[in-house]
This record gives sequence, C-alpha cells and structure tokens, in this order.
Amino acid sequence: MKFLFYSCTGKFQKIRSTSTNSNSITKQLLNSECLQLVFQFLPVNDRALYSCLFVNKFWSKNVIFILWSHPFRNNFSSYYYRYLSNNANNLDNLNNSNNANNLDNTLAENYENKYFEFTDIPEVMVFSQPGCLSRIENFEINFHPTPNILQLLKTLPSICTNIKNLYVRFPKISKFPENDIIIFNSLINIIKSQNNLREFHLLGVESMDIISKILLSLKSQSKSLHTLEFNSVNLTGVNFKFLNQCLNLKSLQLWNYQGMLINNAKSFMNVNYRLKDLKLWSTQKSPNASATIIKHLGKTLKILWIDILSPEVIHSIINYCPILTEIIILDYLPKKLPLLLKLLKEIKIEKLTISRETSVELGVIDFSGKNLPSGLKYLKLDCGISVEQLETLLLTLILNYFKIEIGHLRVITKFVNLTKNLKVFGVGGKNEYTPREMNELETLQKDYRIYVIPFNEIDNW
Repeated sequence: MKFLFYSCTGKFQKIRSTSTNSNSITKQLLNSECLQLVFQFLPVNDRALYSCLFVNKFWSKNVIFILWSHPFRNNFSSYYYRYLSNNANNLDNLNNSNNANNLDNTLAENYENKYFEFTDIPEVMVFSQPGCLSRIENFEINFHPTPNILQLLKTLPSICTNIKNLYVRFPKISKFPENDIIIFNSLINIIKSQNNLREFHLLGVESMDIISKILLSLKSQSKSLHTLEFNSVNLTGVNFKFLNQCLNLKSLQLWNYQGMLINNAKSFMNVNYRLKDLKLWSTQKSPNASATIIKHLGKTLKILWIDILSPEVIHSIINYCPILTEIIILDYLPKKLPLLLKLLKEIKIEKLTISRETSVELGVIDFSGKNLPSGLKYLKLDCGISVEQLETLLLTLILNYFKIEIGHLRVITKFVNLTKNLKVFGVGGKNEYTPREMNELETLQKDYRIYVIPFNEIDNW
C-alpha cells in the first residue's frame, strides 16, 4: 500500500492507491507546473513543504526548486539549543579543534599540516533555474577551474542579481590558463549584473590586466559600492582613477599588495568620494607611495591603518588628515620613536593601536603617558613592553584633578566588572559625596573587593 499527498487548499489529503503488481509504475496525477503552483502555497516547515521531499523523486525535484528560492529561511537555533543543553557530550563533537585528536595516530601523522585536494561542487541543475539563488546577498567563492564551478559562474549573472557583499579568492598565480580567463570574465559579468553591490573583496590576483578590468567593471556599481579590498594582489601599473565615479566609497583596504609606485598613488588625485577608512599594509614597504595616497585621500579620513612610519608618511598625516580620530600602526619599530612622538604631538586622535609584525620583543614602547594626545580615549599596545616602561606609562597616565560625578563612578564600576583586574582605586577632589556616589563606591568595595583610597595616597600602593 502506498500513500500520495497532495494539496490544493493548503491541507493534506491522503489518496490510497493499491497495486497488485509491485513493479507497476505509479502514474503522476499532476505535472511539474501544477505541482509547483501547489507547493508555492505550502508553508516551509517539517510538516508541509519538507515532507514532500520524501514522497518520490518527481515530487522532490519540484520541491527542491522552491526551497532553493528561499535558502536558509528557517531558524533552527532553538532546536539546536534544546538538543545541546540536554546532551553536553555533543558540544565536544562540535569543537573542530579537538577533531584532530580523535584521528588515528598513523592517519594524523600522514596528513598533518596538509590540505586535501579540492573537489568540485555537485552538479545540481536546479541552480540554473530562474528564481533560484535570487535572494542571495552574501556570496563568497574560492575559485578553482572545475567544470561545475565554471558552469555555475556562467549562470550566476542571469539568476543572482541581488548580491550585496562579494568575496572572491583566486589561487595565487601570475599566468592564467584558458579556464581562468573564463572565470575572470564570469566574475566581471557577475559584478555588472548586480543591482546594489556594497562590498567587493578580491584576493590573490597578480595580473595587472585583470585587476584593471575588474576596477573598470566596478564603475557599474558606482552608486552603491562603499567598501573595496585588494588582498595579495599585484598593483603594478594599475590606475585607480576608475574609482573616481564611486561617490559612496567609504573604505579602501590594500593588504599585502605589491608593485605600488608613486605613479599608481598619484591616480588617487582629485577624487570625488569621501573616504573614511584607509588600510595600507605590505611586506614590500613603499613609504613614498603610502605618503602620496594619504595626501590625496586624507581630507575626509577618520581611521588610518599604516604599515610604516617614515618622515614622508608622518608629514602627510599631520598636514592632510585634519579630522583623523584613530590610527593603527601595524609595524612599529623602536628606532622610529622620534617620528612617533612627533606624530602624537601634532595630531588629535581618540584611539591609538601600536603593534608589531615580527615576534614581540620587550622594550618596544619607550614613552610616557605625557607623550599621548590629551583627548586619547583608547590605547592598545599589541607589542613588547618592559616592566619599567609599563610602570612609567601607567604612572604618567594618572588623570589630573577633575570634578568627579556619578557618571564617572559608573564608568569605573563597568570597567571593573568587565576586566576583573582592578585592585586599588584612588578617588578625591570632593569633600562630600552624594548617596548615589557612595553606593557606587560601596559596590566597588563590597562586590568587587576594590581598595578605595584617597587619591593623594595612591603613590603608597
């Protein structure tokens, strides 16, 4: 006995069909077009549309098309939470970092620090159906010239036009076979076919010609594009004037690039967009090119990531970045201390991060809090510092007298609750505290076991 489910009114009914011959072929009562019309009215859940997947291949084929038109529509987080909360052992199974320990020793030795061969994606014809994948907004692909990937890329421009964020990774090669040329042409068609592309990230291209063509294709997204990233690319001879039409460009990220010369950097001259965030980092340091880029883009910059401190770079930051609020120094060297002090003296920023590319060494930060901008609110030191240097920095960071209010104490309490590492709090400047202020001070003492002492005694601790 078999059961066939169908719906024309939104409710399931069972039709019993009997067969004396087990090899007889079941006749379909509805064709594909009718079935899809019916399925469109079914809710996407376990009891409705998903259950139709298990009737037969004919039904499954028609249901899959509709499901792929609304990918990731269901939120099963509540089911996952309920399952994991009742079975704690499964939490360890989900920890990928522990999976290597579960492998046999011999197998682990053979495959340690190695990658498995890249395999092709499944050949699913439903991807090429109109409407399928049309709702995709975030698309990320690691390009490999496999047949099904090539076919999918050729199809995407016609079926997927609502991508907002596009991430593209290529194998790092300088010469491209015919298949890779097809891939690049498909990528350009994908870019041009989008209605409102906001972010574009390109990684691993060393062909100047390809990068220039991609930049040219981004003109089609001039009204919507606000973030552009080039990572591990060769920028030799690339002209960035193509970006001048991207009036809404806010963030430009150039990571691990090669071939950036002053002539390239000059193509940023007289731009029309108002850039807010600029990131420059390369193993091949080019201070003159970096200084030129900052000079032409610095007028509207608020956040700057820079990989080198040089007289040219410092001059551009001081003279051409009037509204800069945050600087991230990606590779600070102790010998650059005079340049750093000059920069900190001349600019007014609220956030400062100092880091190193190489291994962390002690004694990198050799300045006091008096060298920091007066309006600095955030300081992150991702580099080496000796005990003496840390002591000097912290002692010189002590705030001068200011009128303390309840808001100040609440900020301190929030900080203590977040970090759990404050032991002594020196407070003063008032003869009498309000009841609310006293409650905050008592909270610090009783709940967090903080020693609250008069400010003038802090040097004794």
